[in-house]
Amino acid sequence: MTKKNPLLQNKPVLILFGLALIFRILCACLYQGFASDTACFYNWARRLWENGFANFYSPDYFCDYPPGYLYVLNFLGGLFAAFGIHTLSGASLLILKLPALLCDMVTGALIYKFAQKHFKPTTALLLSAIYLFHPAVFTNSVLWGQVDAVFTLLVLCTCILLTENKPIPAYFLFALSILIKPQTLLFAPLILCNLAEQYLNRRPAKEIIRNILGGVLAILMIVLLCLPFGLDKVISQYTDTLSSYPYAAVNAFNFWGLLGKNWASQDKTLGFLTYGQWGTLFIIAMTIVSFIIFYKRKNHPDRYYVTGAFLVCSMFLFSVRMHERYLFPVMILLLFTYIHNQEREYFHSYGLLSCCHFGNVFWVLFFYDPSNYSAKSFGILSISFFTLLGGLFLYRTIYRSIKGNLKPDVKYTNKTTSKKASKPKYNQKSGNTGFQLACPPEQPRQPMGFTKTDLYFILGISLFYGIFALTNLGVTKAPETELNFPYNTYLEFDAENDQSISGIYWYLLNEQDITCRLETKAAPDADWTYVQDIELADVFEWEYITLAEPAASIRITNITEDAVVGELVLTDINGEFVQTAQEADYLPLFDEKDTFPDAVDAQSTTIFDEIYYTRTVYEFMHGLRTYENTHPPFGKILLTIGALLFGTTPFGFRFMGAFMGILMLPFMYLLGRNITRNRMLGGCIAFIFAFDFMHFTQTRIATIDVFITFFIILMYYFMERYCSMNFYRTSLWKTLLPLGACGITFGFGIATKWTGFYAGAGLAIIFFLHLFQRFREYRYALQTPKGSTHSISHSHIIAHFQKYTLQTIGFCMIFFVVIPGLIYLLSYIPFVDPSNPGLFDRMLANQKLMFQYHSTLEATHAYSSTWYEWPTIVRPILYYSNTVGETLRQGLSAFGNPLVWWAGIPAFVYTVYLAICQKKEPAKFLAIGYLAQYLPWMLVSRCTFIYHYFPCVPFVALMIGYSFLQFKEHLRPKTYQRTLIAYTIAVFGLFLLFYPVLTGTTVSKDYVDTFLRWVDGWVLIR
Repeated sequence: MTKKNPLLQNKPVLILFGLALIFRILCACLYQGFASDTACFYNWARRLWENGFANFYSPDYFCDYPPGYLYVLNFLGGLFAAFGIHTLSGASLLILKLPALLCDMVTGALIYKFAQKHFKPTTALLLSAIYLFHPAVFTNSVLWGQVDAVFTLLVLCTCILLTENKPIPAYFLFALSILIKPQTLLFAPLILCNLAEQYLNRRPAKEIIRNILGGVLAILMIVLLCLPFGLDKVISQYTDTLSSYPYAAVNAFNFWGLLGKNWASQDKTLGFLTYGQWGTLFIIAMTIVSFIIFYKRKNHPDRYYVTGAFLVCSMFLFSVRMHERYLFPVMILLLFTYIHNQEREYFHSYGLLSCCHFGNVFWVLFFYDPSNYSAKSFGILSISFFTLLGGLFLYRTIYRSIKGNLKPDVKYTNKTTSKKASKPKYNQKSGNTGFQLACPPEQPRQPMGFTKTDLYFILGISLFYGIFALTNLGVTKAPETELNFPYNTYLEFDAENDQSISGIYWYLLNEQDITCRLETKAAPDADWTYVQDIELADVFEWEYITLAEPAASIRITNITEDAVVGELVLTDINGEFVQTAQEADYLPLFDEKDTFPDAVDAQSTTIFDEIYYTRTVYEFMHGLRTYENTHPPFGKILLTIGALLFGTTPFGFRFMGAFMGILMLPFMYLLGRNITRNRMLGGCIAFIFAFDFMHFTQTRIATIDVFITFFIILMYYFMERYCSMNFYRTSLWKTLLPLGACGITFGFGIATKWTGFYAGAGLAIIFFLHLFQRFREYRYALQTPKGSTHSISHSHIIAHFQKYTLQTIGFCMIFFVVIPGLIYLLSYIPFVDPSNPGLFDRMLANQKLMFQYHSTLEATHAYSSTWYEWPTIVRPILYYSNTVGETLRQGLSAFGNPLVWWAGIPAFVYTVYLAICQKKEPAKFLAIGYLAQYLPWMLVSRCTFIYHYFPCVPFVALMIGYSFLQFKEHLRPKTYQRTLIAYTIAVFGLFLLFYPVLTGTTVSKDYVDTFLRWVDGWVLIR
């Protein structure tokens, strides 16, 4: 009877590998990869097939690959010729990437095969999935289209064969991998270690000689495979390749990258040696250390894998001429090290180094720009730092492993030492650092309920902050009537009562970009004198010019196109209104003089991006073509509600933002209270968030960032409520209520701004981690079906897990996909696009326009800043400035309260520590929420601003509060309360100190320079 392959009988395995293969094939066809590399592979394949091996290498033809992979390309070239496949087609991309893609799959199968020998099947499958779906592996083979997976698989098989005492086939595979990639020579010490091992283990002389002869035959195989290309040409090819790129580092974010030496000549000196000489010393030293490591791990099944991992990591970190992809083999070698010794620190090393490697290759693939390159950019330096840190962690792990200080992670394995050990023991304490696939149901968390204390906190904070939020929000009166101003007509005005016209103010309600010719008369009987052309452009904004010489009459001629004007105000040299003889003829221009402000400032005019959103509000109200189309409409719909309530005035436009800024606070309080389980901390969190500068400023201007931040707070509030429940203990429909509310607010969020999808990614991670916890409880219940834990019977868990899980996921498909999609579509009802009158058509057309706009935007701005400058408040954004007098200024800026944002940096680090090392669930929740909003901006290359950090600020405040909670048990109650209250008061005190530059209040220039300009780059007034 034929023994069937267990891989083909296991449905989860088939599903995993099927999904991995299908996903790879689809993405391989759709994404071109690194264009120059893809073109090279295609052209080499066609050249090999058409011209043969002997004519391939030529001094006037570029190729930096040795013969090994060229045999594969020759076969691919035959496929291209046979089927007429052209370059850059989906078929050609798939065929070119297929060898590496298949090698990924084989590597994943080997992981599963060997992991099954030491781990439970589910863990083995998980390890395989971790590799197959790792972004670094996927980026290399599928996106980039590189072939590191091919030679890495050969190196892995070499280590497997050497471990199983099959040196001759191992030598042949190693020789073949050298033919494919010259960097395989980094692993040459493994072959020397094997020969030394045979001698030290006193193998029979005949066996040693036979193995040496096998190695000689492997070398002969290399020669034979090189002959068709011309042995002299191949030798020249190897020497040229090994001597190419004479730089300290070639986009390798390593030790040299940390020093800013990428693309620096290796002939430059560091101390008394050149970079190249230092690299040679490092190679010698690391080779010697690798022999020591191998000797210390002698007779251990992980010896080849851990030595290989040390070699490739060390060479990448410290040798010169390293490319970004040379660290790739360390991932599979560390995984196999963990598989063979079950020492968890090796898996941690894999996680850290593989993430750093992904950051390196992803940066090179998507952000490398030779024309605008800086070897000391933050991205390069930070990734280099963490890669070096990962290498040091690996060295520490190897050292501790050799010393016997690491213990196998037996919780995943199939091995047990006794009947007593066969039943796992579970640590019920919070902060347990060991992971178990099965765990008992969580201790039920008692709901805090809503008390009078909660009401007092919410009302007190909201009302107190509301006074500040609604004070001086904007004027409540503005022009509403308009006068038609046709093309090639003019408006002529003569001053009365012996007055002269010195200032001309105008106000528009609808954007038109009108150009007008201005002429004046010095006296009624004088001739018209041309003064200048003036632009009537921005809406809901008092614009003006001051005449150099006062005039008795003015004439404004429309020389562009038909237009309308809202209000016109003429003033004399003292700023008094000028009465004109023609006011009765042009009554709509002069009927709302009482709306003219005493001073044109931030309270009476639009600032920054308000000019786009207020115009769109007006268009929504009047059914006009929508101008602002770079964001979904719902945020502008909310702005329109304020205009409908209070008119198209600065107060009306800004009201809904300020109202939402106030409405955030109750939810911040409840979210902080629930996470910390402490009402006082919840109040402090809401308070410091309320008086953060960014929250105050950003919610008081008529833009949409306030609304997406509000909906993100709501999303995470409802998700936290859901995660506090357990469908084994609570009725399923009750758990679905907050989950449904979360989905609906997610729909409103994405209909406001696409960054809502960032929050959605974080919600998805939290949701599936929550379901995974239910799965772990289910696995625990299977071990003792008749038992119970915390009053939940295990039979109940077993009976309902699958049904409740499927029902919950089905519910999510409706409330996180269907309903948000419907909300998104309906938000386009007031959106007017004459080219696409249908609701769905204009929605779809706008998506294409938005994507094109944001993906191709190359604009620059004086106050733009990059993501890594935001937490440290390097560059605030100046929204408005005005010179009031010689020493008086007005300025309105958006940036963070230093006591909040700067404290948020260590709070985030501490939160991550609590999440990873102490497994605290609230810390995981906060870290995921924060990173979901922050990490995507690291991939955005367009012009960005500090206000893009606003959705992160609620999590900053929550992390600060949660960090305070951890110190509660280490301080005396009075000391703890005083510290917390003192910090909260200091945040408010700083808010009062900076209040003038957060509101555009007139302030002394000396005050700003002396007390507020803490950082040289802060431009708070001009």
